[in-house]
Amino acid sequence: MKKIKNFIPEINIHPLLIIFIVIALFTGMFIEIFIILVIVFIHELGHFLAAKYYGWRVLHINLWIFGGELVTEEHSERPLFEQVVVTLAGPFQHLLIYLFIIICNYFSFLPEHIMHIIFIYNTVILFFNFLPIWPLDGGKLLFIFLCLIFPYRLAYSTILIVAMCLCIVLFLSQLLFFSFTLSAIIIFAYLLLRNITEWKQRFFVFMRFLLQRYHMKRDKKHREHLYVPAEAKIIDILSKFKISHNYMIHIIQDVDRRKVVSEESCLHYFFTKHNPESKLSHLIT
Repeated sequence: MKKIKNFIPEINIHPLLIIFIVIALFTGMFIEIFIILVIVFIHELGHFLAAKYYGWRVLHINLWIFGGELVTEEHSERPLFEQVVVTLAGPFQHLLIYLFIIICNYFSFLPEHIMHIIFIYNTVILFFNFLPIWPLDGGKLLFIFLCLIFPYRLAYSTILIVAMCLCIVLFLSQLLFFSFTLSAIIIFAYLLLRNITEWKQRFFVFMRFLLQRYHMKRDKKHREHLYVPAEAKIIDILSKFKISHNYMIHIIQDVDRRKVVSEESCLHYFFTKHNPESKLSHLIT
């Protein structure tokens, strides 16, 4: 039973989604909302199965008014290749849905108008999820790309800024240039508020990233080197850490003296002393 439970995701439904379902029942849109929910669930199931394949600790799946979200306990220190695969596993399910549509049309399993609705919503949800807005799949892919270039802390702040700016642009565009659609307004307003909340909590997300590095076993064969002055703050050095990199820190005391410490020692000192203003000079003394 436990093995079966591991492959059955826990589903959390947002209260606004329940309201939308009730509205759909009273407006004769039940078939449409049912099709959307099935497509979103299949999409998230792709993320879930890929995450379980790599041994990720999955908490649950959130079904929101705009789609869904796979919530895990770990992703920031997983290899970037795994993150790409898990992220793309959701959109890949839409290709299977297109294949399902082709087969149903060929054998006339379902009415033509139903297949047309499935095709339209499958396409809309696919392209919507590729918008570079956190936490949509497009936003996660952009974040992974940024992590290849920038340290984790800067990459995370950058994706949130991009997401908030794009949400504002799309929100205003919907109001000024397109026909008013309440659902679209709610979606972009929700995403904007979600990213504002994430922005306020970005330091705690960074601390979680460091804690994961602190507790995980690392490959000591592949290290990178940071050369920093002894008066630099430890928090500033930790802010330079990238995903999937392991560091040796060369502390420059003066022209002729250097002290080399490991990333593990730096993290241990940071979390045991509980002083964000600590400098590297404190570590070596």
